Amino acid sequence: MFDELKALIVGLVAFLLTQGFKLLGDWMKKDLKGTAAFVVFVVSAGLVAAFDALYFKVPEEYRDLVNFLAKAIVSLVGGSGMFRLYAKLRK
Repeated sequence: MFDELKALIVGLVAFLLTQGFKLLGDWMKKDLKGTAAFVVFVVSAGLVAAFDALYFKVPEEYRDLVNFLAKAIVSLVGGSGMFRLYAKLRK
């Protein structure tokens, strides 16, 4: 059951990161729709998987700092993704 829950959380985080990156693309006047959205989603999921794999290579005394920084970045980008999704659903 834990593996399914972890996969669900990774998918949700990747989705929110994708929405956040698409919002950043809108701000930079770049079109991240269609195929580009798929690429952004794959990159987001890859970043989550890479972080998960590399996290255990960090020395124990720095894990709290790395965890805090990762949560801050995901919160900022994911929060902007939630804002974009809310704005799109509100229209």
